[in-house]
Amino acid sequence: MPEKIEGKTASEWVDIGYEYEKQGKYQIAIECYEKAVKIDPKNLKGWNYMGLAYGYSGQNKKEIECYKKVLEIDPKHKYALTNLGVAHEKLRDYQKNLEYQEKALEIDPKFKLAWYNKGVAYSKLNNHQKEVECFQKAVEIDPQFKIAWYYMGVAYKNLENYTKAIESLEKALEVDPNYESGSILLNNIKKDTKGLKELQSKTKGKSASELCDMGFEYASSGFFLKAIDLFKKVVKMEPKHEKVYYYLGAAYEKVHNYQSAIENFKKAIEIDPKNTDACNHLGKCYEELEDYQNALESYKKTIEIDPKDKNGWYNMGNAYRKMKGKENIEKAIESYQKAVEVIPKDYDAWKAIGYAYCDLGDLGDIVCYQKSTDFYKKAILVNPNNESAYFALGTAYGKLKEYHKEIESYKKSIRINPHDFRLWDNIGASLDDLGEREAADYCWNISDKVKDGFKFSSDKELSDVFKVLGGIRLTEKGKNTNELIAMGQNESQDIDKAQEYFQKAYDIYKEVGNKMGQANALRYIGSCYRRKKNWEKCITCMQQIYDIYSDVVHKTGMGEAIHNMAFCYFFMDKFKEAKENFEKSIIIHEQLDDKTRLADGLSNLGLIYKKEGNKAKALEYYKKCYEVDKALGDNRRMAQDKKDIESVN
Repeated sequence: MPEKIEGKTASEWVDIGYEYEKQGKYQIAIECYEKAVKIDPKNLKGWNYMGLAYGYSGQNKKEIECYKKVLEIDPKHKYALTNLGVAHEKLRDYQKNLEYQEKALEIDPKFKLAWYNKGVAYSKLNNHQKEVECFQKAVEIDPQFKIAWYYMGVAYKNLENYTKAIESLEKALEVDPNYESGSILLNNIKKDTKGLKELQSKTKGKSASELCDMGFEYASSGFFLKAIDLFKKVVKMEPKHEKVYYYLGAAYEKVHNYQSAIENFKKAIEIDPKNTDACNHLGKCYEELEDYQNALESYKKTIEIDPKDKNGWYNMGNAYRKMKGKENIEKAIESYQKAVEVIPKDYDAWKAIGYAYCDLGDLGDIVCYQKSTDFYKKAILVNPNNESAYFALGTAYGKLKEYHKEIESYKKSIRINPHDFRLWDNIGASLDDLGEREAADYCWNISDKVKDGFKFSSDKELSDVFKVLGGIRLTEKGKNTNELIAMGQNESQDIDKAQEYFQKAYDIYKEVGNKMGQANALRYIGSCYRRKKNWEKCITCMQQIYDIYSDVVHKTGMGEAIHNMAFCYFFMDKFKEAKENFEKSIIIHEQLDDKTRLADGLSNLGLIYKKEGNKAKALEYYKKCYEVDKALGDNRRMAQDKKDIESVN
């Protein structure tokens, strides 16, 4: 293992990566962390930070792998445990999140972050009382924990304890008086509770039937608290009212107060034992509380009343699937199949069968992944305009390691919804699995832009992206190129040997017509020429890279290539060409809002003008560089900028 890569130690690469991560440049950060762990495979900070960067960029599978690597090295690493829990929460495995938070708390019972994350898990499971208890622990450990106070307020609101909700939110605002989210929610709760008081005057003299109708109107408009208040009045006036308990249960369900919802659905069923809607909703509330046995009993009751109740069969399938285990998942499949017997064109049921077979595949029966694809395809036949089945189909192909089909499925999903960053991330991960790292970076770059609010302006713009991806001939040789690149990186002391590996990778990329791969290999070949001080050949490599990236309008790659060309000209004392290229680089990095590279370009132009004796121009660029570094908050670079300015004066 090398002691340094590109002259930097593992800890230096971690620090550099962390700076990029803070700027939201996750892919660059990941590359820095990869270099750190290549130097030191037991670098805990490198693996943990890499996991966070993968998580921020939506690559959850790789995120989880990083945290597991940390725990292989140190099984009691509390930050990796809590981060691993949060990663599972992103995959909607809330129970798994709870398990990891509890493991972190076994190691450190006063670990406030784990208490907070545990509270979030209970929030997702709609167990608001437990949620409150966890957030309470977090703020006892750290009374300045603003976000925990805020979510405790949210939990109390869901429990209809508005006094406690207001107290918690006021605590959050004591910590941060400018906390906008806390202020908005606090005002809304105060407004709602005031609205409940005002409602009292409007309901005087109304009959139970009129109040019930008013409550229904409020609920239909999303004013569930007002609806609940009215339905409660109806219950007092007519305890045997035919519809009010069902309406009251549904309103409680909407505000996630599942215990109260259950009580009212039960009363609705007592009054009308054949109310299948109440039975179905009762089951769903039990599901939310993870009481699957009672949920199943409710769905069975629904089906006893009406064997052709599609919702009963479908909901029963969901409950069995959540119970996990091979036997339960097989029962889930049977239930979903009953649903499609009732309604053969039920998109959700066909898709759910696919999900269940994927679950069986995860338990080790790989053949089930293939079976799942058949059911996703049936869902697509029913509704070819819903992207979720294409997404699921792509995921199944990924598990089968059929990466070409995986990518095609994601592309079909993107055609329907091009602004789901997860799709671009997943295509990137598939390309990376095939060894097409440069193409993967291209997709991850689009994902980052989508996360920042980018919207495709036309079908043509999206088609141009697919044209680029379509030009990538995916082959198993891509994996060989990754190995060759890695071997070259490991030969940091023998430049000729390293260049030989990079050249072999380039030759393979050229053979299969992968332009993006060629650019990646040329970047490494160019770095070898740079280390040998063979500036002309390095420029040739950079020009080729620039041309490739220009064809696909990959501005990040274009900017890097032209910046490196400028450096080569500088070291050849060809200042005119160096200035021209740095100026082009500055324009690109301004467009990309890459302040770090922008500052580099400005600083280098200042240096060239200083060498040429043009003090006014040198001062102009050094001052511009200082302003950019100031915007970055980089004190070290600002100090250097001041020295550069003083050297001209």
